[in-house]
Amino acid sequence: MSYNKLLASIKRIIEKHMNQNITADYVAQQLGMNRMQLHRLIKRATGKSTSDYILQVKMEKAQQLLLRSEMKVKDIGRKVGYPDSSYFSKVFKKKMGYLPRAYRMKYSLRHR
Repeated sequence: MSYNKLLASIKRIIEKHMNQNITADYVAQQLGMNRMQLHRLIKRATGKSTSDYILQVKMEKAQQLLLRSEMKVKDIGRKVGYPDSSYFSKVFKKKMGYLPRAYRMKYSLRHR
């Protein structure tokens, strides 16, 4: 299987289970590999660690939901695996530079 297909499979697994506390071990198990194999594959394909890649996929989904839905921020946080909305907001701000509500206000008009 090519890197692109494996990376697409990894992303699908993360997206399907992102509302849970998804781990590298779980993703690796789903693909029939060990955590180190998964880490090397993701690092080679993206330059990121496995945990950074999982976070990236979660934040991409959060961005989409903020811009393309009317869901409450706390519900978006839960959907991407952060049951504590304050912690979700903190992680989102660290990664994206804006709190989720501010991100929605700044960018949603451009994308609708």
